[in-house]
Amino acid sequence: MLFLDIVIVSCSWFVFRGIETTVIGYLTMLTSMTFLDYTTNGVRQSARYFITSERREETAQAVCCEVNRGPTVLKGQGWRGKERREVPLIMARKRESRLTYRLIKRIDLATRSSEHGLAQEGALGEGFDVIKR
Repeated sequence: MLFLDIVIVSCSWFVFRGIETTVIGYLTMLTSMTFLDYTTNGVRQSARYFITSERREETAQAVCCEVNRGPTVLKGQGWRGKERREVPLIMARKRESRLTYRLIKRIDLATRSSEHGLAQEGALGEGFDVIKR
């Protein structure tokens, strides 16, 4: 859908022969996407992070102290090497993602991490949204 929007706005340059219309189109598209995302998801945007690192204890401790989120440690096993390891799972607000990634990067540059948005599901419970059901 976004690709189609970009194509349509880009075609405005051929129709109107002016860069101004194209730039205004992109700005309007960006503003409307941000507004719709905020309206749809609201302020309850949360994220879940899986962190795979050799220095996972240090990373989990830093997240616990500096971001004030308590990681949950999941026990896992790699498929290829069959190596067992612990994988910290962190639930945080979306606005805390920059701080979380800065901590991870500061501790271990070789860390593999993945972020999963929880806009639809949300995070419920202590420190997040109240369970209403």
